[in-house]
Amino acid sequence: MSATTPGALAGAPSAAGTPTTAAAGGGGGDTPHGGGFGGGAAARHPSLLHAQPSGSGAPPEGSAPPSAWQGVLAKSGVPQCAVRCLPADPLPATSSRAGTFPEPQGWPGTLDVRMRVDLQYLLGTVWAGAAAHVRAARRVVVSAPADEGRLLEFVRYLADKGRAGVIKLGGAGGGGGAGGRTLYLAPPSPSLAQALGLTWDARREAATLFAVVVPTPQTR
Repeated sequence: MSATTPGALAGAPSAAGTPTTAAAGGGGGDTPHGGGFGGGAAARHPSLLHAQPSGSGAPPEGSAPPSAWQGVLAKSGVPQCAVRCLPADPLPATSSRAGTFPEPQGWPGTLDVRMRVDLQYLLGTVWAGAAAHVRAARRVVVSAPADEGRLLEFVRYLADKGRAGVIKLGGAGGGGGAGGRTLYLAPPSPSLAQALGLTWDARREAATLFAVVVPTPQTR
């Protein structure tokens, strides 16, 4: 889809009631920092092209805590780095705000970001409109320290645009959205952590994406 016009909120609801999204890999300045999202990651890590999801989530030796999912982060079909999903620590007094649905469930081997939405839309409409028992917030980090720079580059890409990446997921049992779910990858910030009901640690969150999962809104 085409990018929004200058000055418009890419995530603002359209006249039809659905958010406007922008493609995550097109031209016209969408590629950040002089084309830093080329095929370099795939060239350095050929195995990323054929990655499969891992339910065991065994982290690199000496790291903790264990992950519930491992796979690849991609931008418009181009692998960036190997990543894994970790729990997100809720604020003690607001544990339900972070959502209670048990994610990850059925995440694909590659989280391929091809669309983006405005962060204000994500928080004010998507997150706020989902009940706690069908939404979840998690953390996505690199699987290997050597890939941290690639994830930081992706985080900066989203933060500079004030957007969250969008990945469509399948349905899930337990009332979590039989009609499908949507995963949003958002750049971390103290204000976003507060809105999601999560703790904030600047040293830990620098190379992190917040993963927000909600049922996909049903269109009429």
